[in-house]
Amino acid sequence: MRLLDKVAEAVYTEQVAAVFRLMPIVNLVNAVLTASVLTPVAFVLAASVPMAARFAVECSATGHVLGLMTIAFADTL
Repeated sequence: MRLLDKVAEAVYTEQVAAVFRLMPIVNLVNAVLTASVLTPVAFVLAASVPMAARFAVECSATGHVLGLMTIAFADTL
């Protein structure tokens, strides 16, 4: 094995080790970003679905339209 091959193997080994050392930090950042995006969406859905159900059971054309619009809005999120 040539000296250059040994150096390349040592560098590769250190690069792989560095990736695994950084993995918990990357996972934490991903968790924070995911939570910050999904939390507002969950609040909107939690408020929209009961409102859509209430509109849908109304016996008027406006209620049905508002119910469908609310469901469509929540679905786009």
